[in-house]
Amino acid sequence: MMRRSKLNLTFFAAPIALAALLAGCSSNGSTAEADEISAPQPGEAANNGDSGGGFLSKVGLAKAEPVVIPAGTRIRVRTTSTLSTKSNSSGESFVATIAEPVTVDGKTVFDTGDRAMGVVSFAEKSGRVKGVARIGAQLTEIKGNPVATKSYVVVADKTYGKDATKIGIGAGVGAAIGAIAGGGSGAAKGAGVGAGGGTGAVLATRGDPAVIPAESVIWFELESPMTVDN
Repeated sequence: MMRRSKLNLTFFAAPIALAALLAGCSSNGSTAEADEISAPQPGEAANNGDSGGGFLSKVGLAKAEPVVIPAGTRIRVRTTSTLSTKSNSSGESFVATIAEPVTVDGKTVFDTGDRAMGVVSFAEKSGRVKGVARIGAQLTEIKGNPVATKSYVVVADKTYGKDATKIGIGAGVGAAIGAIAGGGSGAAKGAGVGAGGGTGAVLATRGDPAVIPAESVIWFELESPMTVDN
């Protein structure tokens, strides 16, 4: 009787153990699956369109909108070398630096000391008889940003006073020579000769050159709006 009871217990115990084993396997599989969901594999975030920092990271890395400096804005620069009709020709480039900050809506676009480049737009020497020297300059870029400006123009001083002095000195010397030669009509002739010599000297030389000295603070007016990428 006792042996039969043991056999019956063994018969019922085997299915129960098998069921418990299967339940355990099922539970472990669920846990593993849950772990997979809660811990994404490396690179999964990038596949979902979120690259390592989320939405806020994207916003922070977004490129700032370009700044537009309106036409007519005056930009002050400091020259680093002398520009002159005596030594410079049209088309030659020059270097300058920003002399005071350029701002748009309270934001500084270019600061003092920023590098600027320019070109001599024209260089006209004075004539031997009339006309004075003129030199013009334009900015072409600031910190690598292209810019179009009107020409800053410098006109040489007129030399009328100097020319009159040269002619007057010539006339005085001529009069002295005429007086030594015999006075009277000789002095008058000598004055005429001297005046002619002074006039000849004026006709043989050009007027003063137009000059923009080094370290000059000059301004350029934007001819068209300038777009600056940040």
